[in-house]
Amino acid sequence: SDYNKGVFTFDTTQLIINICKQYGKKVIVDPKGNDYTKYSGATFVKPNLKEFSVATGLDLYPTDKDFDNKIQIGAKTLFEKCNIENLLVTMSEHGIMHISSKSPNHIVKLPTEAKEVFDVSGAGDTTIAVFTLSLALGLNTIEAMKMANIAAGIVVGKVGTACVSINEFKKAIN
Repeated sequence: SDYNKGVFTFDTTQLIINICKQYGKKVIVDPKGNDYTKYSGATFVKPNLKEFSVATGLDLYPTDKDFDNKIQIGAKTLFEKCNIENLLVTMSEHGIMHISSKSPNHIVKLPTEAKEVFDVSGAGDTTIAVFTLSLALGLNTIEAMKMANIAAGIVVGKVGTACVSINEFKKAIN
């Protein structure tokens, strides 16, 4: 997670990505800022919808009839400009979506898993952590998205920044 505090400079980020690629490791980034070129070579970049809007310069509202078209335009721009393999965009109450650079006209969307929202603090961190763990355990992208979505749904149902216990997670999956 890049919190834009100065640790992940362009050079440092590219060094880390290149080392990971050299060893065949996936690189999954939670970005900050509007310039995603420093994430070039990343396997997944996971902005939220506001961050995606800032990075692409597009006004995006999930309820607009041309939303998917705008997402495709923005994704293609980031893929071409930044050499990112996949985008995973969280959309708060509208769920999560995946766009691959290999098929940018195909958007996979999953609805939110939240039953009741008390606090969205930490939802993005939970999403990327569970998504990454799921991929590391061998799940495919869609399965990992589902797991991340379930975990984020649990977290937003709590007050303040919160963790998901294994028992809560098992119960939600079942």
